[in-house]
Amino acid sequence: MKIYSKKLKGALLASTMILVPAGVYAQQAEQANPDQDIEEVTVMGQYIPDEKRSTSEISNILDAADFSRLGDSDIAGSLKRLTGLSVAEDGVVIVRGLGDRYSNALLDGANLPSPDPLRRVVPLDIFPVNVLDGVLVQKTFSPEFPGHFGGGLIEMRTKAVPDEDFFEIGISTAYNTVSTFEDGLSYDHSDTDWLGFDDGLRDMPDAIKADPFLANMSDAELEAAGEAIANVWSADFQENMPDFGLEGTMGKRIDFDDSSLGILLSVSYDNEYRNKTGVFNEYINTSEGAAPNDRIEPEVCAEFGAASEDCGLESTTFEVDLNGILNIGYEFNGNNNIQLTSLLLRTSSRSTTTLGGEFAADTGKIYSTTQLEWVERQVWSNQLSGEHFFDLNDAGETQFNWRAVYATASRDVPMRKQSTYQFFENLDTFLLSPRESIQLGNGIFWGELDDTINEYGFDLKQPVEFGDIMVDLSAGGMYYKKERESSYYRYRFGFPSTGASIELRELVPEIVFGSFNINPDGFVLKSNLLASDFFEGSEEILAGYIKADAQISEDIRLAIGGRFEDTDQTITTIVDLDTLEQVTVEPASQRFLPAATLTWTFAENMQLRFAASQTLSRPDLRELAPVTYYDEFNRSYTGNPELETAKVTNLDARFEWYFGEDESLTIGAFYKDFKDPIEETVTIIGDGTKNLSWENAESGELYGVEVEANINIPLDETFEGEFWQNRMFYVKANGTYINSEVTIAEENLGRATNAIRPMQGQSEWLGNLQIGWDGEDDRFTVLLNYTGERIASVGTSSLPDLVEDATLFLDLVYKRDIQVAGGEMELSFKVSNILDEDFEIIQAGLVAEQYNIGTTFSIGVSQKF
Repeated sequence: MKIYSKKLKGALLASTMILVPAGVYAQQAEQANPDQDIEEVTVMGQYIPDEKRSTSEISNILDAADFSRLGDSDIAGSLKRLTGLSVAEDGVVIVRGLGDRYSNALLDGANLPSPDPLRRVVPLDIFPVNVLDGVLVQKTFSPEFPGHFGGGLIEMRTKAVPDEDFFEIGISTAYNTVSTFEDGLSYDHSDTDWLGFDDGLRDMPDAIKADPFLANMSDAELEAAGEAIANVWSADFQENMPDFGLEGTMGKRIDFDDSSLGILLSVSYDNEYRNKTGVFNEYINTSEGAAPNDRIEPEVCAEFGAASEDCGLESTTFEVDLNGILNIGYEFNGNNNIQLTSLLLRTSSRSTTTLGGEFAADTGKIYSTTQLEWVERQVWSNQLSGEHFFDLNDAGETQFNWRAVYATASRDVPMRKQSTYQFFENLDTFLLSPRESIQLGNGIFWGELDDTINEYGFDLKQPVEFGDIMVDLSAGGMYYKKERESSYYRYRFGFPSTGASIELRELVPEIVFGSFNINPDGFVLKSNLLASDFFEGSEEILAGYIKADAQISEDIRLAIGGRFEDTDQTITTIVDLDTLEQVTVEPASQRFLPAATLTWTFAENMQLRFAASQTLSRPDLRELAPVTYYDEFNRSYTGNPELETAKVTNLDARFEWYFGEDESLTIGAFYKDFKDPIEETVTIIGDGTKNLSWENAESGELYGVEVEANINIPLDETFEGEFWQNRMFYVKANGTYINSEVTIAEENLGRATNAIRPMQGQSEWLGNLQIGWDGEDDRFTVLLNYTGERIASVGTSSLPDLVEDATLFLDLVYKRDIQVAGGEMELSFKVSNILDEDFEIIQAGLVAEQYNIGTTFSIGVSQKF
């Protein structure tokens, strides 16, 4: 067996194997042909079988070797290379056309909280590849995993404790063609933004914290509270610097007489600037067809005599990622391992955005809005786990695993500012808008969201014999509780009762809202708080499962079992700010979820899998709250306390052919039937504002076909020369066809156009192609990723759905190892989006949203000691 890359060899030896039915492999070993000639090999390290092949379920795997080839910085970018997976703009991974509502993400087998107020699953673009050892994407349900399952389950596996001492440090930088060294928007910010932390500049003043409703303040106290708010409103230009990354990892292993202690510590820092320049339009239906409602594009200003640069969408985001993982493992007696894993992911972003054009709230006029925002998202997961092996009978070792998890997620918006100016053609200037509306007025916002998870679980596996049949019997249980608290505070400066002069209104907001203008006779701080801005909820699940994994015969393997989940959800929110009256919703459900997978090895290196299961999809806590609320982008939502848990029936089949080392062909088909699927609906409230809500649709179905091929090309047998002799060339390709249909009852449709349509986020076609080589000292990969068009948002008022345009991304990755004094150095180079694809959403053939992503050139160097 050739190992073409020392780095890939190390990745393979470091890989871990789970879900291995020990009793099944023992029986297969006994049935092997004793007369078969076996080639003598020298094994360097531990042999790890192909998990995709050996597991009882239909799955895809990414390991450390794949991460090295792909060159992606976050796990969402790597997952889109797998069969049937794509990634939405907001970092949500879509499995088989189903978004986070029908999928689940675990870390080392444990649930994760989400820092997103409207997402039940954590966005995976905040997970850096460098803290993970591999990822399992399981597309068939098995009872040891949570029952919230539809498209698939994504289990991320953190790096294991090391077998030897090491230290590695790396540095990287990147250039983006539409951002780096170009003018970007910014504002006067805190001195510690570059670290991902606000230094207190944006904090809510203590006086407002003490009386957030401003109800008990005197005029003098109200004036002092307004003056205490940081007087930062305006955007300015600055040159965007290149991306920068720094990473350090160390491993330490201490061996004792009959035990060992391993420690792994990894810390990384990254920052980047990204410009977004384009258009953002909304449309209404007229007798002549679709017509613009909100027109945020440069051409609008020219129609009203204003400069074109004052209209359109311009935004710059400065993002800082600060991540760390600490893994401590203690192994004793050769059969016991206890591990503590603490993972911290932190993403902070400073966004400066200007929106100029014609708005639906006041058509026939030009407005220019500036938004300043700082958001800190954090996930902190702590897991103490144990793995123990002992003998209970002669059939084989008993395995007992346990875990205790405490995890938190938070989303902190310490201060968001908005100011709006209106263009007056007769004055040929912009004046500060006195409007009190959320969309076209001035505003100051603070927001907090906190998710906390406590989880305890155990798994027991025992090999037993039933005559000639070896069976791995498994059982386990889980207690899970998630608690969520969310609050959002809204304020504005009210104009003087006598109005403000034109001369004052044409000045920058820092002067208009300066301390000399804030007083009882001038600008006064006012509360725009809504009852629904305060929300808390909890979800509690008690679950247990049983499973049998049996080698029925030499060719037939059957995994069968079931999971029972008892769920209680509680949602409490304020419905009246004057009386502080609260409403509480307490839905509960109990479900038994059966699952079975049959594997038939009908020929050498070929097998067929058949799987059937029933799973569920619960409504998110926010979706159950019976109040209307606005997010920080002024979008309106109303929860539905009558939502039922959706039931999913899953059927799968896959043919697998493993015809060589790391070579395979798989062809799969899947079908899913949904009862009471939860879908987005739209109503119109107030002055024509779209209000999003959720209803249980009557029915839904989804089906598709997946094809994947991995082929090695030994060109050293065709061409002569050292270049060909030291490299293994390979081709990896996959394609997916998906079709879905959901039916919504007319009485639940609201203003949405289509009662029958595909599911949101589902692309009809997905595809990937990888071509490259693994050499002794270098690796090269060309990556092609295609994502077909998909519904981005539901169409309303007889207009068609908004469709995200198809994309074709071409990337190139090259890495080379160089031996230097003291260790091994790796040089890396990557070009992303070589074809310069744009992001675009279309409605009725018209552009609703569009901006250029740009091409990114990345270089990096790391050294291991």
